[in-house]
Amino acid sequence: MAPKLPPQHSLQHSSSAVAGGQSQEGQSHYPHAAQPKGLMRWLLTTNHKEIGSLYLIFSLTMFFVGGIFALVVEG
Repeated sequence: MAPKLPPQHSLQHSSSAVAGGQSQEGQSHYPHAAQPKGLMRWLLTTNHKEIGSLYLIFSLTMFFVGGIFALVVEG
């Protein structure tokens, strides 16, 4: 009797692929692979593109907050 091997993960990402533990909708069968949803997914991301977007939004927000503070001090 041959030993059971863990499933092989496919390098190609396809929503219709069943290989690599992915179902038809792209949901994983493994509980540790669950991703947060909504705002938490965006805030806890390690994707460099989303981090760049967060950095841009934060820097623009702080620019305007600093401008408001400057107007308050001036007045």
